[in-house]
Amino acid sequence: MIRVLVVAPRPALRAGLRAMLERSGFEQVEDQGSLNGAEPLAADVLVLASPAWQEDLAGIGGAGSPGVVLLADLPGAEIVLSRLGLSGWAALPEDADPEQLRLAVESVAQGLALLPAETAASLLGASARAGVAAASGPEEPLTPRELEVLQLLSQGLSNKMIARRLGISEHTVKFHVSSTYAKLGASNRTEAVSHAARRGVISL
Repeated sequence: MIRVLVVAPRPALRAGLRAMLERSGFEQVEDQGSLNGAEPLAADVLVLASPAWQEDLAGIGGAGSPGVVLLADLPGAEIVLSRLGLSGWAALPEDADPEQLRLAVESVAQGLALLPAETAASLLGASARAGVAAASGPEEPLTPRELEVLQLLSQGLSNKMIARRLGISEHTVKFHVSSTYAKLGASNRTEAVSHAARRGVISL
């Protein structure tokens, strides 16, 4: 049986999601506190409906981590999820129905990535226009923290050094780096810094 942990900021939302998942036959895992703790989560799939989902996922990823079903109406969320090294992931709208949620959990538990058809079609269309988009700047602005991380990257600091400088965990730095790559259309540090400098996002 697939074990599911629901993370949501409001008790009513959390209860509603848990009820939907229970009706689909999934085993519920109790909240274990911080997602960024040292102890591995007992869940196979994390269902996340939180405005702070980026921070919540900062410590998730890598071998043994649960898959993630994200409920968020945010453009670009699927790109960030795809870069986290998750065992499986899905990006659904906040108003996903019970059947969509069930399919997402089952797919993620099998190590698959799942997107709504309209999102997938949009992404496929966007890939054909990548050259134009690269010249026009990031579609989604970088957050203040991402700008801080990017500026320190441009100075040659390692993730560990950036974490120490900003007083955050190395997992959180990795997350911000991945998110920055996605927004800038970069695949490594050199590209990210180069793209950002050309667009005036950072100064070298």
